[in-house]
Amino acid sequence: MINIPTELLAHLCGGCGPAELHQGAQSLGITQPAVSAQVKRLQQLLGGDLMDKSAPGVALTQMGETVLAYCAAAVGDQ
Repeated sequence: MINIPTELLAHLCGGCGPAELHQGAQSLGITQPAVSAQVKRLQQLLGGDLMDKSAPGVALTQMGETVLAYCAAAVGDQ
């Protein structure tokens, strides 16, 4: 089992899904490089890419969609 810090999930769930990283960062009140670093750390913990940056803007990979769904469900349960 992987222990994932909640702030990493918050950065993905808090506006950094399919939206632009810059827009997601603004909604979280942090810089885009900070969000990128947190997403990279989350990807390292999970062992896979969460975002496909080759598409215009930022698109979630299948793994990213799954993580975002779990994150949204967890936030909804609070």
